[in-house]
Amino acid sequence: MRLRIGKRANADLDEIWLYLARESGSSEIATRAVGRIARAFDLLLRFPHAGRSCGSSRNPDRRSYASGDYLVYYCADKGILQILRVIHARRNLGSIL
Repeated sequence: MRLRIGKRANADLDEIWLYLARESGSSEIATRAVGRIARAFDLLLRFPHAGRSCGSSRNPDRRSYASGDYLVYYCADKGILQILRVIHARRNLGSIL
């Protein structure tokens, strides 16, 4: 299975890193946090059905996986794990998705 990180997910990871670096005053802390999220991608590559199904009739293959305080939204199909979004669990998910 191959990993593909979508544009929105990349933007999410950048925002997470910037926010954490700014709030903590440490780029190292931000880098470690984003690294933990990226390790979840590795786990999902090996076990693509580890996440919870959150599909709808429009997106039946969509799943989510909790990585610390963040939810990773993804689809796994035809040998590709597509990371769609990475969102803090306390955010209003309905307005974002």
